[in-house]
Amino acid sequence: MMDMVSIVLPVYNGQKYLEESIKSILNQTYSDIELIIVNDASTDCSEEIILNFQKEDQRIVYIKNNQNLKLPQSLNKGFAYAKGEYLSWTSDDNLYHEDAIETMVNYLENAADVEMVYCDYNSIDEKGEKICTITVGNDNELKYRNVVGACFMYRRRIIEEIGNYDSKMFLVEDYEYWLRINLSFTISPLHKCLYDYRIHEDSLTSQKKKEIQTALKKLHFSYLRKYEKCDIKEDLFYYFEYILRFEENCIKRNYRRLVFSFKHVGYFKIFGYYILRKIGIKK
Repeated sequence: MMDMVSIVLPVYNGQKYLEESIKSILNQTYSDIELIIVNDASTDCSEEIILNFQKEDQRIVYIKNNQNLKLPQSLNKGFAYAKGEYLSWTSDDNLYHEDAIETMVNYLENAADVEMVYCDYNSIDEKGEKICTITVGNDNELKYRNVVGACFMYRRRIIEEIGNYDSKMFLVEDYEYWLRINLSFTISPLHKCLYDYRIHEDSLTSQKKKEIQTALKKLHFSYLRKYEKCDIKEDLFYYFEYILRFEENCIKRNYRRLVFSFKHVGYFKIFGYYILRKIGIKK
């Protein structure tokens, strides 16, 4: 007997690509799914599209927010209805490949020690044309950058133990949740391309680039302290790769916090001071 997969689809004024997104879920080779669509007070034709699909497929659960609650709270409302043993969510402008759910379920079924799997994906443009394929990173890089990407699945026990998405983490709610998962559970990449991530000017990522960067900085520095118990020696390269992606004044401003976050200060001095000298922060 197959275990049910619950997929939450938050929608906010997503009429342009919504039909494609819903079809990519309903046409999966793995049929034991429920699709929980959360309409976050859309003002376009999203509701009409959703209701038309719901008439034809009983696997769809429809939830409508009376006011715009934003992504984290919409996800939490959706997952409160979820009945599946495996959980995932997607966006109204992105697409699953037809074997995505089946492939991720099979992986988790055969990897009892893994609680979450995440997969490679394509970047596509507004017309659906492939731009490139993204190979997701290793789990030991997660504390420095979001390596999970847009195609993932995790077991129900995760949400039962660590709870909901943080409504205060809007714009980085997914990354913060992966960090929380990674502190308590084993996650693993699966290098199969199973998803299309659409890049377009109307997406939340495109419209709020500066706000996302600000939120990422705060999130990173907050979680570096939580990772102090980890042995970071092997991860040092990724740590400084992450630092150098920030502008110089950000590094100066947070220099003391960066030093403090290192439990193994000796390693910081050996490699860190060299890099800081190279970019003119330390003489």
